[in-house]
Amino acid sequence: MLLDLCLAATLGLSMTSPVVAQAFDWSAAYTKANAALAKLSLQDKVNIVTGVGWDKGPCVGNTQAISSISYPQLCLQDSPLGIRFGKVSTAFTPGIQAASTWDIDLIRQRGQFMGAEAKAAGVHVQLGPVAGPLGKIAQGGRNWEGFGPDPYLTGIAMAETIQGMQGSGVQATAKHYILNEQEKNRETMSSRVDDRSMHELYLWPFADSVKAGVATVMCSYNKINGTWACENDNALNKLLKQELGFQGYIMTDWNAQHSTVQAANMGLDMTMPGSDFNGGTILWGPELTKAVNNGQVAQTRVDDMVKRILAAWYLVGQDVGYPPINIQANVQGDHKSNVRAVARDGIVLLKNTGSVLPLKKPTKLALVGSAAVVNPSAPYDALKTRTSADGTTLSAVATANKNTIVVVQSVGPVILEDILALDGVKAVVWAGLGSQESGNALVDILYGSTNPSGKLPYTIAKSATDYGTAVTSGDDSFPEGLYIDYRHFDQAGIAPRYEFGYGLFTNSGSVGGAEVPQLYLTLPSGAPAAPPKQLRGFTKLSLQPGASGTATFNLRRRDLSYWDVASQNWVVPGGNFGVSVGASSRDVRLTGSITVS
Repeated sequence: MLLDLCLAATLGLSMTSPVVAQAFDWSAAYTKANAALAKLSLQDKVNIVTGVGWDKGPCVGNTQAISSISYPQLCLQDSPLGIRFGKVSTAFTPGIQAASTWDIDLIRQRGQFMGAEAKAAGVHVQLGPVAGPLGKIAQGGRNWEGFGPDPYLTGIAMAETIQGMQGSGVQATAKHYILNEQEKNRETMSSRVDDRSMHELYLWPFADSVKAGVATVMCSYNKINGTWACENDNALNKLLKQELGFQGYIMTDWNAQHSTVQAANMGLDMTMPGSDFNGGTILWGPELTKAVNNGQVAQTRVDDMVKRILAAWYLVGQDVGYPPINIQANVQGDHKSNVRAVARDGIVLLKNTGSVLPLKKPTKLALVGSAAVVNPSAPYDALKTRTSADGTTLSAVATANKNTIVVVQSVGPVILEDILALDGVKAVVWAGLGSQESGNALVDILYGSTNPSGKLPYTIAKSATDYGTAVTSGDDSFPEGLYIDYRHFDQAGIAPRYEFGYGLFTNSGSVGGAEVPQLYLTLPSGAPAAPPKQLRGFTKLSLQPGASGTATFNLRRRDLSYWDVASQNWVVPGGNFGVSVGASSRDVRLTGSITVS
């Protein structure tokens, strides 16, 4: 039966962040950075801001050591889910799985453990977490690295991850900044977005990242309104450094630099990897030195780059007792516990007809599909792929067994209509991407040792066309504006198959469960047009069967605001705000209002 969770909600108005932040002392870091800067020559400074070149160091990105200030060869290493090329490191769950847990404690611990492994391997800068792509396009090829298309959920997850990583002593990187929403033509296309959508959707999680004290931001491959992201004055200087008050440094994505002078003057602070992938083109290094000497780039601009980089290094304490670089080190510790917890608690139960789950020690159990392959061989795989290409395998299984359980392991939304139409399919389990503990996590759920508590971090539609967005072959003008994912479905009156925030919970009788009360706000009627409701709070309550709990939500001023283009500021509209609290964006259990005069 369904776990009956009675929810009581308390609204608290607060100017503080929902994230419990660990204080990072930028002022003290800059004091040290200024003292170090005075000891550096122009050549030293250029070496700090320029990578040594592709494939010319132990890490995917490297800078030269500066002995005069005991500054090491900086190691920058992928990825947002662990150490790339690490031989004895943990394969952490991707961001989208962490988001599916809606559990800020697990999300922060995931960041903490990733940071601990990076530090133990001598990695100074971990190239994650991901806030861009946000995920406006359901088919986006790298959406899975991030936390889903809701800026509030992504912002909270970014802040928690950054706090965890940097609390362990490694510099976190908020990427990819900004409007890199698809992989197709990402290195040539231009993203053109209106100012309000930029602030309320795409810039939002980067603002939370800056608030959390992120050390560095990676600019993206695409153009923004016709200008490359890594030399875009509005994006780098005006929005990020001035409006958001970012105190760290901006690095390029690998080979995303397109100029020497323009990039320097428009706000770029570090180029990676320092050359193109052939090693033939170097846009900074000696070229930056020439630009400074001939007056095209001011010495003060280079000093600012260096101070930002050094301050981030000092910020997380990397100047004292930091381990040497050793990507091959055994750094796993007990971190698989977090992988299993995130994999398990991110599993979403979509359907459970007749309480077929949890499994009750069935006498016969058949495993069919890609997960059934052990030590695969090429001929067998090829034949299996060919025979199942027409989609008849699942139909045949559901016909043969009227208690078929479908487990979906996917990077993002998949249209399920054909599967749900099969009478034999009694349960659908959305397992997502469980990484190295995927099997154990799935068994925990299927056999009922843990009740499923995951919630969808995106909408599953009935048809791909229902999303209202798609990968484009040319430039993208973002015509959908504010209306992506559930905002679009609500505004257009489209019924999804499974809405944002959805997830069933079963009660096996003696095993507790967890519910995620979600708070959505509706702007007053006199405010500018906005989505019918927007997520502005959530918490995960662990409850015993039949128990109730209290959810308290703290609202920041920005949560009550819209971005006013004319005044270039966040504005809280007067009037009655609609308040909806429920188990998903459409399963509303409690409504009310807040009046702002």
